[in-house]
Amino acid sequence: MLHTDIVHFFESITRETMISFFRRNKDIVEKLQLSSQEIDLIMDLVLYKGNNLVVGSVASPMISNCIMYEFDIRLGDLLQNKKMNYTRYADDIVISSNQFIDESIINDIDYLLKEYGFKRNIGKTYFMSKHKKREVTGIIIDNNDNSLSIGRKKFVSLKRDIYDYLVKDKGNVNRIKGMLSYLKDINIDRYK
Repeated sequence: MLHTDIVHFFESITRETMISFFRRNKDIVEKLQLSSQEIDLIMDLVLYKGNNLVVGSVASPMISNCIMYEFDIRLGDLLQNKKMNYTRYADDIVISSNQFIDESIINDIDYLLKEYGFKRNIGKTYFMSKHKKREVTGIIIDNNDNSLSIGRKKFVSLKRDIYDYLVKDKGNVNRIKGMLSYLKDINIDRYK
């Protein structure tokens, strides 16, 4: 597996990026019957001081996915031809394969990122294999059977929180329920 990250992802989505998106996707503008004033209003609402996509806004992930759609298709097609899988979650890019992943793929990623106005975070680029811990967006991939988990530390902490709540009447029940729901989504056997 290859993991990399996009530098200042949301902040790199600028007013110019969004104008370019609307120009390339005239069918969306026509279907929604958006006037230029409405497009300006949309950008004023979702861009920080009218300049960059707002970090932490509930709209930012959806907008960034729209902006990255063509990038995702192009990189996905390129990697499919090389028998590799591509996954992106916000600014995290993960390439996986049953075969060796050559470092030259990084050049392809850099080229495409630059074309779309982004830059790869060199400090957060690394390879993972079954010889080391594999973690993607906080989810651990077991090296023996490829099952998913929240990791030993989080699991032990959750068990301790449940014990403290049930026995000592201490803790936040909503946080515990949220973590249980998260665990159930990732690994139902560990949840049970």
